[in-house]
Amino acid sequence: MENDTKLSIYRAARTIKRRDNTLYNALRSIYDDSIFVGEISQLWPQLPLVANLRCGLWYSTKFYSTCYFKSTDGHTNNWSFNTSRLNFHIALLAERRVLYS
Repeated sequence: MENDTKLSIYRAARTIKRRDNTLYNALRSIYDDSIFVGEISQLWPQLPLVANLRCGLWYSTKFYSTCYFKSTDGHTNNWSFNTSRLNFHIALLAERRVLYS
């Protein structure tokens, strides 16, 4: 019985995801996120706006630089380290902002 319940919940979740996974919803999400990025950049114009190349380059045309972070980077107990995502230039940018602010 428990497996049937789990399977039903799984099927229901997949059905909802498929229904919500429309072009309109994807474009609306990008639009809403771009509005949010614009509001944040207006609140703190002295801070450089940096785009994540994995999922954020389309949110604005006014990025100072880019970076490459994966959603699991920095999660608790995630000790793996990928050298392709060093983003050392972001650390240097942060250091310059702190020293010269």
